[in-house]
Amino acid sequence: MSGARWFAAAAAVFRRDLLAEVRGRETVAAMLVFSVLVIFVAGAVAHGFGRDPGGFASAAMWVTFLFSGSIGLSRAVMLDRENEVGAAIMLTAAPGPAVYVGKWAAATLFLSGVQIASLPFLGLLLSVDAVFERFPPLAALVALMAATQAAVGTLSASITARTRARELITPLLFFPLLLPILHVAVRATDRLLAAGPPPAFGDVAAYYGVIGAAALVYLLSGALLYRAAVETW
Repeated sequence: MSGARWFAAAAAVFRRDLLAEVRGRETVAAMLVFSVLVIFVAGAVAHGFGRDPGGFASAAMWVTFLFSGSIGLSRAVMLDRENEVGAAIMLTAAPGPAVYVGKWAAATLFLSGVQIASLPFLGLLLSVDAVFERFPPLAALVALMAATQAAVGTLSASITARTRARELITPLLFFPLLLPILHVAVRATDRLLAAGPPPAFGDVAAYYGVIGAAALVYLLSGALLYRAAVETW
């Protein structure tokens, strides 16, 4: 398949997933409500124990985003399986890597949109003014992590789609793969939300580079393995 047809297939899958979510509005709405509720609970806990707002906000943010991302990605894959969308796509001439890349791009868009939209709630409910003062670099960090989550989660949910305990098994694949990169993201967020003057870009650039490289590795791995995962449906 030529490069133009490969990208056309990926774009078609991306457009299909995007339209399906816009029409249904189930997954994104559930993820956003879940994220806001968890941040609200975290805010109550933080104020009750008098913790440092910036440090606590960093941990609360990524725990919230990881769990909401896992729920959203699993739900999206299950809808595809129930409607036999994956099987239908695989019966076409579209290569597996192109299908995966299209689904990854749509999932990245959904995840980053929900997570960035949740940031103002984080700043308000946890009383962290730095969220608003350093919103652009924080949003860029969230978008990079969303791309990483989408790459891991799309493949993990596809692998476990046929298992009976998929709600339990999917996180067992999803979280261990993301934990090393999560540590990097938490360190970067700590720097961005720390009290005092904002950090220079050079102080946090390495964190962004590591997360971006991890997203690329996971994306390439998922593209190679996706067809084998979907064929088990």
